Amino acid sequence: MNTNRETDCYGLGEFWGRLNAFWAVKSPSSVNVFAFGSALLIGVVDYFTGPEIAFSVFYLLPIMLAAWFAGKRSGILLAVFSSLIWLLADLSAASTFSRPASALWIPFWNSFVRLCIFAVVAFFTAESKASQDNLENDAREKAERLADEMMKRRKAESEISEISHQEQERIGRDLHDGLGQCLAGIAFKAKSLAEALAAEYSPHTPEAERLARLLTDASQQAGNIARVILLDTVEKSGLGVALSQMAHDVSNLLNVSCTAKISPLLPGLNHTQSVHLYRIAQEAINNAIRHGHADRVEVQLEVEDSSVVMRIRDNGTGIATNHKSKQGLGLRIMRHRSGALGGEFNITSERHRGCTVRCTIPLNVISEVSPIVPDHSLCLQSSQ
Repeated sequence: MNTNRETDCYGLGEFWGRLNAFWAVKSPSSVNVFAFGSALLIGVVDYFTGPEIAFSVFYLLPIMLAAWFAGKRSGILLAVFSSLIWLLADLSAASTFSRPASALWIPFWNSFVRLCIFAVVAFFTAESKASQDNLENDAREKAERLADEMMKRRKAESEISEISHQEQERIGRDLHDGLGQCLAGIAFKAKSLAEALAAEYSPHTPEAERLARLLTDASQQAGNIARVILLDTVEKSGLGVALSQMAHDVSNLLNVSCTAKISPLLPGLNHTQSVHLYRIAQEAINNAIRHGHADRVEVQLEVEDSSVVMRIRDNGTGIATNHKSKQGLGLRIMRHRSGALGGEFNITSERHRGCTVRCTIPLNVISEVSPIVPDHSLCLQSSQ
């Protein structure tokens, strides 16, 4: 029963939508010609059927049509015109009947009552149309303002993302050209000192050699960090190798288990797509270790259901549903990067059970296809 009612309502709604679309494109003069012609035709039929059969509802149809599509003035004029036609039809039909002299005023009174009813219907029909137009205009203005605000927000997020990228590159260059070179120079000096002490059979030789090794390790770590930040591996070897190398470096530098599993069927990604995905993974890993206190992180990049899907899972503390970090700048930048790729971004988390970051990009936004690379060359796994 409910299904039949819903079907009937849908059918009436569809019919009204088509009727409204048909008359909405017509000029007011065309609507008036049709409405007045219809009222005249109804009056002719009313004349031949006699006063015993009421045609009031049929007069209302062209009146409502004129008031809705041609305006309040047209509706009121048609109400007057319809009342006059109805009066003429009644008077002409009643001429064949005997009517007492005292009852001659009745047709005029009835015509006046009908005029009032027609005018009220025309007035409220026009007011309803005006209210609907106002609501539609308000909704349109609000939609335009919302679209403008969303555009401004996307522009701001894009600027923030670009600033973040530039700042990361600056830090990476400072690490590589500044701190990295300084540590390398100190390590070289320390090694020379250790060799000189060894030549003199000094008892401080082991300490000098240990200091040289520590400085060499620090120089290499600074280089690894700079390489991750500067995206050198992404540009030279592609996203798959870069993610695997980042997982390897994170495991070594931060003493956590970080793995990367890259599908060998991954299609070719251009530089912009690779950079965005790499930065998303980088931010997700950073959040998992810093905020989630995870000691195991897994990065997956694969093809599923005509989409490229990247997941970053961890075993950290997770994020509460109402936690402020769910609306933090890092998450907003990741969401913006995913949107810039035409993809979808979501994060699922359970308290004390880790969280999963997922970025999905449809294959139709990826044009070129890369050759298949053996899986073992793309998958590096480093554990604690």
